[in-house]
Amino acid sequence: KVQSQRNTSPTTVVPQQKPVRSKYCSTSGFVVARFDHYCVWLNTAIGYGNHRIFMVFLYTHVVANTCFLAMLIKALIRTNNKTGPAFVVGQLLSEKYFFVTVLLVYVMVVTAGLTFLMVEQTTNILRNVTTNERINQSRYAWMKGPDGRPFNR
Repeated sequence: KVQSQRNTSPTTVVPQQKPVRSKYCSTSGFVVARFDHYCVWLNTAIGYGNHRIFMVFLYTHVVANTCFLAMLIKALIRTNNKTGPAFVVGQLLSEKYFFVTVLLVYVMVVTAGLTFLMVEQTTNILRNVTTNERINQSRYAWMKGPDGRPFNR
């Protein structure tokens, strides 16, 4: 069982026995079992207790943003079906559709970032490794083979 204590000073850490894949999260102030990463969007550490729900959250947002993009693009094409794609692009650059264009670009960037994170997290799950372990692989002795090189999974 992981025991943690919130400290009044962020520089002091209560010494205690931690499970192998746990890590002290300096942002949240807790020891997190199977620590993956700290999520700034959710303002919490992602680990053993909430990684599944984080993945559901991630997949849901990727699907929702992709559907929103498809509907937005379909609505733009439907409203401007005069002469084809060139006309639609010209309309997007006009001031009439300025905010729609900004929204379209923003959602495309966010969807691309979420898709990258989803692929990275899914790859980590398939390899049975956390983001923290993958990034700090050379620092953890238990992730190295007898020759000192990281395990080849």
